[in-house]
Amino acid sequence: MFCNHAPFNILCISSLSQIFPNALVIVMIRNEKWVIQGLEHSFIAGYKWAGETLEERAEVWANYYLHLSGVDLPNVVTLDYDELCLHPRKVLERLTKTACSFLGCRPEDFDKSVFAKSWANDRTSGRSTLSRIEEKDAITFNPLKGFDETQWKDGWSERIQDILRPTIEVLDLFKRRHLAV
Repeated sequence: MFCNHAPFNILCISSLSQIFPNALVIVMIRNEKWVIQGLEHSFIAGYKWAGETLEERAEVWANYYLHLSGVDLPNVVTLDYDELCLHPRKVLERLTKTACSFLGCRPEDFDKSVFAKSWANDRTSGRSTLSRIEEKDAITFNPLKGFDETQWKDGWSERIQDILRPTIEVLDLFKRRHLAV
């Protein structure tokens, strides 16, 4: 099973499915506004590929998800990243059931401690994670803050709607063709 929220991984779905034909590939569908906000932080941190302007950041999001137009594989399911962040325990229970059904395994075979690690940067950054490990290896799930509507300025949606529209149409079709977790 492969699951990662970085849009870059969309470019690898077909290759991963060929290399690991029995794997379950989970495509995280991320809110475009949330990603665009995150790309702004990435740009400020020195990652120039993230886009200097609102329109450039919208293009980054759109270009990654447009790659899904050519993906129609039997071992792919979708997962709403916003829902995962807001309701991690509930979504991970559904994901576990789906994965076990597909892979023929037991729920206790999954190591949920991976959700207590930040894979985006070094582990000392203090970056929020979906869970934390408590005493005696018990795992506590934490909702993560999602899209911050207060940071989205008036008129931004209108400025980028033409950039996003084709990709949103591709995503809608992709989600209709693949099982949602």
